[in-house]
Amino acid sequence: MSEIFNPLLLSHELRNWLATKTLGGVARKGTFQYYDKHLWLPVRNHIESILEHSSRTPDDLELLSCCYTGELFRVQNYNERARSYVYPLGCYQSWATENGLTALSGIGGQVLVIHGYARPEDYAIRTIDLMVYMQPEIWGPLFSGTHELSRYCREHEVAMPITKKSIVGMYVVEAKDLANWRNCGIPLAQEKWFRNNW
Repeated sequence: MSEIFNPLLLSHELRNWLATKTLGGVARKGTFQYYDKHLWLPVRNHIESILEHSSRTPDDLELLSCCYTGELFRVQNYNERARSYVYPLGCYQSWATENGLTALSGIGGQVLVIHGYARPEDYAIRTIDLMVYMQPEIWGPLFSGTHELSRYCREHEVAMPITKKSIVGMYVVEAKDLANWRNCGIPLAQEKWFRNNW
């Protein structure tokens, strides 16, 4: 059973979600499942309950404005010897909008750009907008300045589940050419997209 929608508790979980991730770092299946249960599913369930009602409060509308639809991108290490690259776990993971691609730091060499698309039924969430929604008096000023978490603003981070339906393409590209991936990226054969195990 997932947690109830408690903005104070959920903002703590979201702060941990943001602070513990590193690009290309080792991720554990259990970590994603934990955050799905204690963070993303309570948010998603609350959004779904709002959408079921025709009358909505200003607070409801503010939360709905945290939802995102459109193109999204993930960047991960590329190893040409790998047989496949993504396990479609179905749990929420971090994505960036195209504007956020150029803000990704600490990467070099060849990378894999995962091109996704967030549909309304995916309930993709702008993480920083959600944090500010939950605790505006604390997080609003921090994200507008030089605080360590402001990098997620520059990356335009969005959380969305990784599924086979959410991915529309994968491309190998030099990290220095991320801004121009549409022209420089080499499409990865579709049979190499998905792994069958973690």
